[in-house]
Amino acid sequence: MSWPERPSDPDVQRLALPSGALALTDEGQGPTVLAIHGLPGSRFDFRYLAPATPRARFLRVDLPGFGDSPTASCGPTAAAHAALLMEALDVLSVGSVALLAHSFGAGIAAHLASHLGDRARGLAVL
Repeated sequence: MSWPERPSDPDVQRLALPSGALALTDEGQGPTVLAIHGLPGSRFDFRYLAPATPRARFLRVDLPGFGDSPTASCGPTAAAHAALLMEALDVLSVGSVALLAHSFGAGIAAHLASHLGDRARGLAVL
């Protein structure tokens, strides 16, 4: 695997979810990977990984209050953020997903994985 010379910066999608609005990017095809940034951070933290994993669908989110996501009506806890991301996965019709998370995102990913059950293919935390 060679490291890409340029990052990937696809157009931002904005989802209106019951728990609040969420901005994300969605690129590639194949098994889905959801990248969850830490604090502070945004979807840009993972922008070199999508081109490095061309056989995967790569979702990168801006957590509420970061990047292009406004502060959501969900609470500030990892569990509340995980519930918001579960809503996003359902709206995007994502079946199984591998979770990749950094810092505060790791707690969110752990909550999300516990609620996804068999839909969670893996969990990697940094």
